[in-house]
Amino acid sequence: MRCTFKHRKRSGQTKGFWLLKDRVMHNVVIRSLMASSKGIQAKLMERGTVVSAKMIQRRLSLDLGLKSCKPVRKPRLTQAMMKKRIDFAKRHASWYIDK
Repeated sequence: MRCTFKHRKRSGQTKGFWLLKDRVMHNVVIRSLMASSKGIQAKLMERGTVVSAKMIQRRLSLDLGLKSCKPVRKPRLTQAMMKKRIDFAKRHASWYIDK
C-alpha cells in the first residue's frame, strides 16, 4: 500500500496549540492597540511561550485579520488655537439644543 499525504503524520505544532497562542496574541493587541510585535513577544515570553516577532506579525495579519498601521501624525494645538476654543466655549456656554 502506497502512503499518501493524507495518511502521513504531520510534523509541527498542533492546531490547538496555535489556537491558544492566537487567543493570547489577540487579547494583547485588543488591550493595547499600539502594541508592537516585540511587545507581544515579550508578553508571550512572560507566559512561557517562545515565538518569533515575525511569526507574530504573520499570525496577526493572515490568520486573525489584524493589519498593522501607524498612527496619523497631527499638528499640536497652538496657544492661539487654544485661546480661540476657550473664547468660543465662553461665548456659547448658554446654548442648548432644541428638540
